[in-house]
Amino acid sequence: MTGPKSIRSLERGLYVLQALQEQPISSLHDVYRFTGIPTPTLLRILHTLEQAGVVSRRLADGQYRISANQSHLTRKPDRYDRVAEAAAPVLDRLCRKISWPSDLMVPAGDHMEIRESSRVRTPFSTFFMHDRIGTPVNWVL
Repeated sequence: MTGPKSIRSLERGLYVLQALQEQPISSLHDVYRFTGIPTPTLLRILHTLEQAGVVSRRLADGQYRISANQSHLTRKPDRYDRVAEAAAPVLDRLCRKISWPSDLMVPAGDHMEIRESSRVRTPFSTFFMHDRIGTPVNWVL
């Protein structure tokens, strides 16, 4: 006698979460490489996880991460994860309104670190350096 059938879509969603546990900041391609789930299906799963508040997407580079409110389940929480998540929609709205890029920087020892940015959303993006998330910035600058 066999047990109940498993739910394939749930299995896939959990597999995506496992991929994000292995690599906490992942591009769509990274998650695809880990899971092998077809990209259209993967996009639907990630969108569903975003809507549920389990996964969030960085504004600056579109990379996926487990949401700050879920990070205690998967990795050591970072006190600035929540700030970056909360700032992303604000930075996006501001950039749409005034077309000027903004960065969210947080203290990281003897320097600042970029945690979120709207640089890729600005029409002036070719004029600005595209520093990546995590780039150290001198306090004085």
